[in-house]
Amino acid sequence: MKLKDFRTYTAGLSQKELAQQAGIAKSTVAAIEQGKPFRPLTAGKILAALSKHVGRPVDRSEIDEFKEPHD
Repeated sequence: MKLKDFRTYTAGLSQKELAQQAGIAKSTVAAIEQGKPFRPLTAGKILAALSKHVGRPVDRSEIDEFKEPHD
């Protein structure tokens, strides 16, 4: 599932809300959703925020953009 779909349909969050909960910039969320490269630490922050929000562990295999490492 794409990050945007998980964020909106599963977690019910806007880009701004996810960014705030993950402690990153909204522009970073937007860039990842547009296919731009990101750091593994950023993916970890997003996954932790999503996990906390939905009340269960969200694995990187659930988010298409996080399935393969990026630099």
